[in-house]
Amino acid sequence: MIKVSVIIPVYNVEPYLRECLDSIINQTLKDIEIICIDDCSTDNSYSILEEYAKKDNRIVIIKNEENMGVGYTRNVGEKLAKGEYIHFMDPDDCISLNFYECMYNTGKKYNSDVVNIKNIINIEKSYLNKTPKYHNKEYEADVGLNNIYNFKDSIYFTLWSKLLKTSFLLENNILSRENKKGAAYDADFVFRLLLYKPKASFNTGVIYYYRSSRKDSIVNSLQTNGEYFENIINNYKDTISLFKKNDDKLLDLLYINIIDSILYCFNKLSIKNMSIKYYILHDFVKDMHIDYNKIDTTLERNTKYYLEYISLKTSENYDQYLFNKTALYKVNNCECNIKKTNNWFRFFGINNSKDYLVIILFGIKICIKKY
Repeated sequence: MIKVSVIIPVYNVEPYLRECLDSIINQTLKDIEIICIDDCSTDNSYSILEEYAKKDNRIVIIKNEENMGVGYTRNVGEKLAKGEYIHFMDPDDCISLNFYECMYNTGKKYNSDVVNIKNIINIEKSYLNKTPKYHNKEYEADVGLNNIYNFKDSIYFTLWSKLLKTSFLLENNILSRENKKGAAYDADFVFRLLLYKPKASFNTGVIYYYRSSRKDSIVNSLQTNGEYFENIINNYKDTISLFKKNDDKLLDLLYINIIDSILYCFNKLSIKNMSIKYYILHDFVKDMHIDYNKIDTTLERNTKYYLEYISLKTSENYDQYLFNKTALYKVNNCECNIKKTNNWFRFFGINNSKDYLVIILFGIKICIKKY
């Protein structure tokens, strides 16, 4: 019986692929299949796959007829997977040798739909201490959109940080977006995963080693290709529609997390593209309505992206957005600092309603109409 299907989309990763495959074929868990889908690499990546397939019959090689992008390529592997669990592995990364044994055992112990990791180490930052932050521990936990980069039970946007139950993905038709030019594949996938309330657990005894600065990565392509950003917007529109149809009570939390993800991508654009694409971003955000009372603003992250939401919604162009964002952050910081004093008075503050944003500055109310 195959316990874990490892799905690796491969495209021009010759310098790193051997290290990745070595960390997988030498796993302590042997009951795995390794599905490698080459997306028409132009370097020696495919030859390396053939080399390793001759040494290990658990490796299955598939070659796309044309370059289709990472979303399509992952879906090819997901549809072929025979394992109880799936792991989407990035081909320039590697894992600790006990990764699949520990993650699988945790999944079986708690009957988990998703098993999450905690120990993530950047290979490239050699100056960092490589000692894992978390020690060997496993536990189950309730997770949702409020867990993304929050609390001790954080759910990360990345797919490689999770072992996913194959049957759960198939039952809920959770697949990657297939835009060839796009990004935020992982975050969008995770949002839709959490919509269906998976049973979750954590394992802190394994390590994932990743690379963040590969020049031809999708995120880095945003620097020169604004079309990628438009595809991200369109993907998130579909995800919002899915939430509205299935559980609109989660929309406020979804919006906060989408703003986090989309601003990360927006800030990867060149300055020129930021000014051009800002109008698309503004039009996208102005259709959102976040109820201030439905998000936990005691969390610094939620407050930060709520202020970003207000700045985006009330700014017609990029320069105005930068000005409004700076002003709102300063007002918010002043309010926080004054609250710490013994003589708190409402000199500073931000009040939000459906139609207006009210800023209190030195006791003076400034109303900004949202529409």
